[in-house]
Amino acid sequence: MAARKLVYHLMVLSPMLTLGCIALETRVFAEPWDEDPVVPAIERGITAYVDVLRLTQQDLSVGTPTPERIRAIADLWIEGREAGRLKPLPPRTYEDLPRDGARGQIFEGRGLVLSQLHALIRADMARLDFDAAADDCLRALEVAETLKYSELTTVGASTIDQRVTLTQLEEILPHLAPDRAAQVRDHLRVLRDRQQPLDKLVSLSRQQFLDATRRRSTSPVSQSDVHHLGKIDSMMETDASPQRVIQEIKASLVVSNGRDMPLYLSSIKMGLQSQELLRERFDSLLGKT
Repeated sequence: MAARKLVYHLMVLSPMLTLGCIALETRVFAEPWDEDPVVPAIERGITAYVDVLRLTQQDLSVGTPTPERIRAIADLWIEGREAGRLKPLPPRTYEDLPRDGARGQIFEGRGLVLSQLHALIRADMARLDFDAAADDCLRALEVAETLKYSELTTVGASTIDQRVTLTQLEEILPHLAPDRAAQVRDHLRVLRDRQQPLDKLVSLSRQQFLDATRRRSTSPVSQSDVHHLGKIDSMMETDASPQRVIQEIKASLVVSNGRDMPLYLSSIKMGLQSQELLRERFDSLLGKT
């Protein structure tokens, strides 16, 4: 573990060290759970980001990148996701946070692209170039889709960024020609309809949460809490409305007696609520003529 932490410290020193450390981490440091057949797929997923992360760090983290370069890098993230190369990166364990290790460097790279795009959108609007601003908003929405469904917390973070972008787009739409505004709304409908159900993420997070509590053995989950988690899982699998699932989560929070349960249940609630708020934002914007 100390060696792994050393690698993480090295990763922040330079882009080239980061790329080397990503490869090193995925190949050298074995953990007890690495025998899980899912882990090699996760490692292949991480490796797939090496090239786009290298270009992102090389072109966007130093100096003032040109608008053309920002857009080109953003398009690489979008094209990689659409081609199926850049996939979600689920955690190996419940304790594996999005900011940690190689995954953390990749999420940070995506965040760098998004921050540059938002700055570019503001510059577009200041120049009254609303067509370019609309294009850059759509880019930001698409980049935020990359990695979004890695875990419940990344769903929450990504949807927050997308809601910010939709707020910018709401200001831009009235300045577009009618046919251009219609094209933008068509793209928004595709994005809205592409939003994925969260039942698989909830199921994975529940299993990882229970595995983590068993490993620690200091705060076991009660049978009552296991029952409530199973009920939430079943509701998700049967396509219960997010509102009903959130109500069940709130009820579970009231009766839960596990030390770690409130934080875990809150992560499910945040993922569901953020997705619903995003859908409402899409519907509100698409309902405007």
